[in-house]
Amino acid sequence: ILFYECCDEVKDIQYIEALSLLLKLLREYLHTHQLLPDDKIQELIDAFISVLPAFFKAKLRKFKCES
Repeated sequence: ILFYECCDEVKDIQYIEALSLLLKLLREYLHTHQLLPDDKIQELIDAFISVLPAFFKAKLRKFKCES
């Protein structure tokens, strides 16, 4: 019961918002810890996005432009 009460309090987010947030956090982590240069981070994210279904690719184009 507590689970459902908490879920009612939390705004529902769409999958694309969650995926975008995860990619943003990955980018920040890799950049902060200097694990990869910025161009390699972008290549990694681009490669990941390229194998997603077309629906997600279209929605995530905005993510690439914002970074």
